[in-house]
Amino acid sequence: MNKVLILFGKTPLNKKRPFANKDHQCCYEYFYSLCAKENIQMYRASYVWYDFKKNFFKYAWTYNADKNVWKLMKNIKPDLIYDKTGAETEAYHKKELILEHYSIVNNLNFTRILDDKLITSMIFDKWSKKSWIVNNHKKLEKILPKIKSQKFVLKPISESG
Repeated sequence: MNKVLILFGKTPLNKKRPFANKDHQCCYEYFYSLCAKENIQMYRASYVWYDFKKNFFKYAWTYNADKNVWKLMKNIKPDLIYDKTGAETEAYHKKELILEHYSIVNNLNFTRILDDKLITSMIFDKWSKKSWIVNNHKKLEKILPKIKSQKFVLKPISESG
């Protein structure tokens, strides 16, 4: 059976349950059940649960559809990783280290580009709102006259927002 791990962000280990959101849990249960029918064992783990010295995941959650139960497994070495981490500097570094030992489906460089709102707006300017980097009051005063709408949005360059 092939092992595929879904990698997610910096999360402390909750040994009682894998999800705080019941809707997310139901979706993952259905997805993991479909994968099991295709002989794929799915796991879910945070990059902080990875042992960077021994190169395996100390913990990972998996779902047994037959018993309708989530189980916390230990010492997992997946065949493939799918990255669902957020756009965080620490996560980029940790994923690079994990990539030295495992295949990650998502191209990390492509992900990093898409996570950067300014670069994305420059590459896809036809479909993006105009963006400026403003990191001080002087730059803000210079940019404000260029903004023609009554409303505008301030966002960090990366991460959610």
